[in-house]
Parts: sequence; C-alpha cells; structure tokens
Amino acid sequence: MGETFFLLLFVEASRATMIIFRTFLFFLVFMATTKIALMEEQTYIIHMDKTKITDSDHQQYYQAVIDSITKLSSQEEEEENTPQLLYIYETVISGFAAKLSTSQLKSLNQVDGFLFATPDELLSLHTTHTPQFLGLQNGNGLWSASNLASDVIVGLVDTGIWPEHVSFQDSGMSPVPAHWKGTCEEGTKFSISNCNKKLIGARVFVQGYEAIIGRVNETVDYRSPRDSNGHGTHTASIAAGNFVNQASLFGLAKGSASGMK
Repeated sequence: MGETFFLLLFVEASRATMIIFRTFLFFLVFMATTKIALMEEQTYIIHMDKTKITDSDHQQYYQAVIDSITKLSSQEEEEENTPQLLYIYETVISGFAAKLSTSQLKSLNQVDGFLFATPDELLSLHTTHTPQFLGLQNGNGLWSASNLASDVIVGLVDTGIWPEHVSFQDSGMSPVPAHWKGTCEEGTKFSISNCNKKLIGARVFVQGYEAIIGRVNETVDYRSPRDSNGHGTHTASIAAGNFVNQASLFGLAKGSASGMK
C-alpha cells in the first residue's frame, strides 16, 4: 500500500511539473510570437497633416519622422530593422510611403501631424464597362468636346509604355507645353531619347513593389518605364494616342485609330 501511495504521489508531482512546464512553454511561445508580430514589416502609405509640416524640405522632414519613430519603438521593443522611406507625396496628399514594423507603426501615433496609415497591397484592377466608366459614349466624349485636347497633358499609372509604338510618334506635334515639370527617366532599355513631343515624360516606380515582392525580375520585365505587359501601352494609346491610319484588328475593321472618344 505504501508503494502505491508513493507512486501516486510521484505521478501527481509529475503532472504538476508538466503543467508548470507547459505554462512556461506557452508563455515563451506567446512572447516570441508577439515579438515576431511587432517586428513584422509591411509597406504603408502614411497620411500627414500638411499644416503640421514645419520643414520646407519634405524629404528631410519625413526622414526626421522616420528617425523619431525608430527611437520611440526601440524604447519598447528591440528593433532589428531600420524603416525604409520609399516615396514622398506632396501634390494630391501630404505624406510618405515607408516599410515599417508593427511597433514602428504604433509609434507613429505619437508623432504630431500623423493622420492615418493605409497598408500598401497588390491588387488587380478590373472594369468591364470602360467607355461608360470614363463617360465616353456615342462619339460625344471629352475629346470631341475639347477640340481633341490640344496641349493637354495626360498622365497614366499603368504597366509602362512601348515608346516605339506608332501611336506615340510626334510628327506634326506642337512643342512640349511650357508648364510641363516632369522628366523622362532612364532605365532598362529606356533612354531619354525615347521621349518626344508626344510622349513627353515617363517614370518608373518600383520601390513599393520591391518592398513587398523583391527586386524586379529583369528576365521577364523591365526596371524602367518600358512596358513588358502591353496593358499600359494599350491604355496610353486609348487616352492620348496619335491618329494612326489604316489600323486594323488582324486585318479586320480597317480605319483610323485615335483613341477612345
């Protein structure tokens, strides 16, 4: 009977030890998971109050914001990463894009002028009723109403552009509008000479993509404004393409192509 008593006592003690061990193990896993979550990085579009920006040099101001949240977050958690300032926005919104950890994003709430942050995501855009969506029906669209939009600058955000396409030849075009403040950015198989009086500028914005996915695979794409997909060239020719005579679809429906009117 005594042996049974000691055996039961040993079993109960072992169970208690196991409970304590499991609790301790759960605590360690919880702490490790929490730390990983706090240090997990994501790209955000940060919206700031323009009236709170005290430095005329926005690059310097936003870098100071990045530096301040790095210090704030490191006081709470040991940070192993340095935030990446990707882009600065000054026209439509005031703010910047940056790759931040969860704790760094949390520290932004303590920065004067911070409004809100939107996660940067990869999305597929779809429209099945483009003419109606753009308000271009029955040949009475914006081009006709604006006398074919002479000296109007049209900007598109898309997959790029194929500058050699006949829709972008500039014969007969007037000089580049004086109020144009953009640039023609060079890159893989794209040079300044690819721009002309029709295609007056081109930029490539890859930092946000590369922050999420990694460096552009230049065996299948271009790290430049050049279009590897074709969609950007298509939409650019629709929005602002030059007149192209004898255009057709595989030899059918021959006529003059001049974008979507």
